[in-house]
Amino acid sequence: MIRGEWQPARDRAAAIVGNHRAIRTPAWSLLLHPDGSRELFAKPDDRWEVNEVSQRCDDVANELERALEQFQQTVPAGRPADLAPLPELLTARQA
Repeated sequence: MIRGEWQPARDRAAAIVGNHRAIRTPAWSLLLHPDGSRELFAKPDDRWEVNEVSQRCDDVANELERALEQFQQTVPAGRPADLAPLPELLTARQA
């Protein structure tokens, strides 16, 4: 950490409850609802998730959906090491 080489233990967290799915990275939070709608929030700036930006950041929402699908395929199968690193778009804070 002193040399600036520290990496977080994980770059994403996901939750799946029934037909509701969510994924969170250092820079974004995506909620997917059973009706097909989705909500995207910029993190950590939007702490209370009041500024929904999925319409303006469609590319980010699509990348997060792909990351969530990969998470769903690898982690329950006991293969979390198979998760590909997230693109910088999903982990870097936006200016």
